[in-house]
Amino acid sequence: PGIVARLVHVDANRVYALGYSKGGFAAWHVTVYFPDRFAGTVALAAGFDVAPGPDGFWKQLAPNVAHVPVLNAWGERDSLIIRDLGEKPAGTFAESNRWFARELRGLGLPITHVEVPGAEHYQMPPPMTEVWDTLARRRAVDPPHVAHAFRHLHQSSAYWLEGVSWSGPSWGDPWPARVAANPGESDASVLARTLEPLLGRLTGVRDGQVVRITRTHIGDLVLWFGERSINWDQPVTIEADGRAVFTGRLAPDVGLALARAKATMDFERLCFAGVRVDAAGAAAVVTAATMPEPAWKR
Repeated sequence: PGIVARLVHVDANRVYALGYSKGGFAAWHVTVYFPDRFAGTVALAAGFDVAPGPDGFWKQLAPNVAHVPVLNAWGERDSLIIRDLGEKPAGTFAESNRWFARELRGLGLPITHVEVPGAEHYQMPPPMTEVWDTLARRRAVDPPHVAHAFRHLHQSSAYWLEGVSWSGPSWGDPWPARVAANPGESDASVLARTLEPLLGRLTGVRDGQVVRITRTHIGDLVLWFGERSINWDQPVTIEADGRAVFTGRLAPDVGLALARAKATMDFERLCFAGVRVDAAGAAAVVTAATMPEPAWKR
């Protein structure tokens, strides 16, 4: 969206990910790792970004879409085979999506599942009522609770939390050495236990004037504050990883808001203040001169 926005006007609050088959997997992928860019997602004749299965790895990533309405639609007779983390067959697209829909019950995620009766993979008419409903949504701009898991630093931006540097081991290429398998354990389960500790994570909760964040595999990060994130007349307390790192008033900085909007090409979500917290817990107010370039642009 940022590249397109440099060429034509884009309403950043009405950008959608939509795809069919491989494009549906791509729609899931960009929504999982860049949820704050999208107002909604339509994934047709596809499946979740990583094959949902008993290994449970998908559960680490599914909560990323907590603020993005997703329409996940597939054909009743879609017989294409999906593969698990270990590249072993994990059922047909139809079977995998049914399992995924059952397992998601009770998690409170805004995912609508539709099985199109009688449809096959290459001949699936989209459920247009649900499609239009999804495309009528507007983006969540500043949710008070954020939970984001990711593989790379450039995927570490979610709403008002943004990773600036990586810390510790990472899930790179080549893949890391697998942990020892337990008796009878599947390849997918072994891979899940190998990769889960390598995921980066950012969580944040704004509770009035108190902001609490935790991080995994992220050193420096920035907390961004929009026009209505806080009461600007009252002091703010920031707690990082269980200890207070900042207490004081923040002043709206129009210069910072414009510099940030220019860097992201997102003029619908203006950030009037930012606080950078380094790996040791030292905090500093961000200005237009000290604003880090977004990790996804580096």
